[in-house]
Amino acid sequence: MAVFNQTVLASDDEEKELSLQEQINTQKQEMIEIGRDIKMLEEVLLYPSKSRVSVFLVMDVAQLFVLEKIKLLLNNELVAEQVYSTREVTGFGKGAAQRLYIGNLEPGKYKLTAIVLGIGPRGRPYKRGVSGVFIKDNKRKIFEITVEDDVSKQQPVFYINDVS
Repeated sequence: MAVFNQTVLASDDEEKELSLQEQINTQKQEMIEIGRDIKMLEEVLLYPSKSRVSVFLVMDVAQLFVLEKIKLLLNNELVAEQVYSTREVTGFGKGAAQRLYIGNLEPGKYKLTAIVLGIGPRGRPYKRGVSGVFIKDNKRKIFEITVEDDVSKQQPVFYINDVS
């Protein structure tokens, strides 16, 4: 009879352990969802859509340019800087895009400049800047800095595109 009671107790302990593990997993999932909600609220509160400016980097290069670093300036003030690993550059080759900057701007006229450094044709160091002026109104602005190969000129080409 004592063996039977021990087996029942062991079974109850296993059920309690499973129940505790299920509670932990449920709590983990809830924390992930809360974190996601906080991130979304933070973005809405810190960067309201009417004053938001976002800048992304998109690359379509295969042979003529290897990205190493980018600097982003807004009205000649550094707002973002990124050094890239080989793994990150490989991600761009698979269609990835990276958000370089997100911020709030009052309506007005602004100059956006990107300075791109890397290895260009024939393995030489390459530094190129591209800039553009834009008018910020009460709508969000989204820009893409695009780097692509120009096979006819055997040079990489850089653009700033307003995609808002």
